[in-house]
Amino acid sequence: GRSLEVIPKQIIDLPVKYAITKNGSIINDVELGKECYHEVIEKELAASIVKTLEAMDVFLSADINNERITSGKNLESAKHTYKNLHFDNRKVVDSLYEYIINTPDIIIDKIGVFVSDEDIRRTILFEQRNYLDLNIMQTSPISIEINNRLASKGNALKWLANKLDLKKENIAAIGDSDNDLIMLCYAGYSFAMTNGTRYARETADEITLSNDENGVAFAIEKILTRNNQY
Repeated sequence: GRSLEVIPKQIIDLPVKYAITKNGSIINDVELGKECYHEVIEKELAASIVKTLEAMDVFLSADINNERITSGKNLESAKHTYKNLHFDNRKVVDSLYEYIINTPDIIIDKIGVFVSDEDIRRTILFEQRNYLDLNIMQTSPISIEINNRLASKGNALKWLANKLDLKKENIAAIGDSDNDLIMLCYAGYSFAMTNGTRYARETADEITLSNDENGVAFAIEKILTRNNQY
């Protein structure tokens, strides 16, 4: 769901050929070191919603031209509130809106919104009605992520399956959040973490252990066991 750069080296060193990143907006060919699929947010659309968001009490960042750009507004309060976020790898600008409209040849992959107030979070999610060309989704109790409407892990997985001539029944998926729902629906065999969201757990075929209990490893063992039964 995040960028290629934050995937642990232990994973990249495995024989992994493709990585679906940034909520499904990009598919990376890891072996060749290049993108083979990319859905971006149109500049004017991004500027419009960012202008709306900057008027709210939220912390904003965006993945732009392979950089994490952060609005300086509410930055200090965000450092106090969201202690698990990494702030040292972000380029800070006074206004994310101004940065977007004044940057030529801009490529916008994803907009991230961090908000602790439930009412504000609900207001942002309701903005989906006004921005039908965007995919606005809650990805954790404090975060909302915005992509091109076609960008999802499920759509990217489907594109990659078609490219590789893979059938749905030969695909397994593991997820924990609402931005995993399309992916979990598409895969022939799907798991949700036991500490995942309600909708992820209701969508998946099976529930695995939590991320603190090696839930992914447990799911992979079940996949391999199931394969041996056929």
